[in-house]
Amino acid sequence: MVDNAPTNDGVVDWTKKYGSKHVLGGNYLRVGGFAYFLNLVVKQGLQKCVKSIEKTSNAVKYVRSSLKRQSKFLDCAKQLGVMITKSVCLDVVTQWNSTYLMLEVAVEYELVFDCLYHEDLGYHGSFLTTNVLGSPGFNDWENARKLIPFLKLFYDGTTTLSGSTYVTINNYFFWIQAIRDYLKEAQTSNYKVLSEVVVDMMSKYDQYFGNISKVNMLVYIALVLDPRKTPESQSHVAHSSQRSNTNPSSSS
Repeated sequence: MVDNAPTNDGVVDWTKKYGSKHVLGGNYLRVGGFAYFLNLVVKQGLQKCVKSIEKTSNAVKYVRSSLKRQSKFLDCAKQLGVMITKSVCLDVVTQWNSTYLMLEVAVEYELVFDCLYHEDLGYHGSFLTTNVLGSPGFNDWENARKLIPFLKLFYDGTTTLSGSTYVTINNYFFWIQAIRDYLKEAQTSNYKVLSEVVVDMMSKYDQYFGNISKVNMLVYIALVLDPRKTPESQSHVAHSSQRSNTNPSSSS
């Protein structure tokens, strides 16, 4: 099986024509790229928090930009008695998973960044002389803390289903359902930013995963044949799939 990238058209056509016999007549050789679609879902949601993310990224870039600034950051940590066990990491705008990793580490050193704001005049001043947003404030750190456990589910799902040294198709359904349940629950969150993020993400999720009947047939077969999956868990997926198909908002 291959994903639905246009570059795989020739591979599929050649395999159908010259390959040996295929399951179900070779009509299900292609399966939508879960990681790719999930990437679009997350990017859609993160637009609601783009300012807080950019401010946090700016703070990290400042510290990472020179050894002198890193030394000042470490001095602030020592002053506060904070142990630096992880290095703050830069994010890549086009890769949301790097944004998750950046936020995960940066929030651990919120107090250190705040200390840097007061101890290093260059930290605050660097944002005043450029066209970028300033350093993160209380609300920005709060947004980051709320986003981290939320993004972790997507990060784990993407990492698991992007594996190349083990079978992944048997876990496809369970990750789709886990993310759907999480989004549904988060829609009722009392935290405004998170609930707003979920609205956009749910819309994009339904576009790609809402109609279970459009899922590649081999995904169902892999689910049923996997001996590690109990009948109860398979039944849960079946019922969830039925609910999704009867939901008007789930149609593509």
